[in-house]
Amino acid sequence: SFVGQATSGLPVGSLASIASGSFLPVAYLGVIEIKLFANKIKALPAGAFEGLKSLELVDLGGNHLNQIDKDAFSGLPSLQTLWLGCSGSVEAPYQLVYFWCNSLAVSYTHLTLPTKRIV
Repeated sequence: SFVGQATSGLPVGSLASIASGSFLPVAYLGVIEIKLFANKIKALPAGAFEGLKSLELVDLGGNHLNQIDKDAFSGLPSLQTLWLGCSGSVEAPYQLVYFWCNSLAVSYTHLTLPTKRIV
């Protein structure tokens, strides 16, 4: 299990962003959980969790998320649970609900999903 604050040495509440490929240096460890709750993360870019093929749980609750890129969680075949509770108003792609995970926790969060067009 990987807890962002403990591993990185950052105090809770100090992480403001996640860059694409940020977790590649620890991908070989078989990380199954990332807990980044109660920080100041506003957006998740494409490839935010790139390389974490064993990742099952991501806790982003209590952040200031307002946008999630459509490829933020791509390539995570083991992802089961995503916690976004208490994150304010989040604009997320439809993949968040339909493809990425089995369990999505969004209590106290206004989640906006764009309409999926079928042609």
